[in-house]
Amino acid sequence: MEPTAYIPLKEGAAYFELRTGPKPEALIPAVRKIASELENNLPLFDLGTQAEPIDRLLFNERIVARLSSLFGVVALLLGCVGLYALLSYEVARRTREQRHKHQQQNNTCKRQRISRTNPI
Repeated sequence: MEPTAYIPLKEGAAYFELRTGPKPEALIPAVRKIASELENNLPLFDLGTQAEPIDRLLFNERIVARLSSLFGVVALLLGCVGLYALLSYEVARRTREQRHKHQQQNNTCKRQRISRTNPI
């Protein structure tokens, strides 16, 4: 790739882009030093990577996504607790019914034994 320079107008702001390796933040001090060597009165504002403004723009969306995920997990846990409570209630109710039926059968058997042994 050939080196390219964009020359700004006499008025207004100038923007420069540099293509770097994996860590562009490491190049910022060198850019400041070279710019001050070339022109001492050249002010440099907003030196940073292209990822920084993108991260700032997506910050709200990421928060909404994380909160939605958190609320989804909470809803899932509440659903699991609700199903467990319902199942537990049904098992306890059926156990009472079975116990009651078993007691009725025992009482019926005792009455039948009593009535066979002591005819009235």
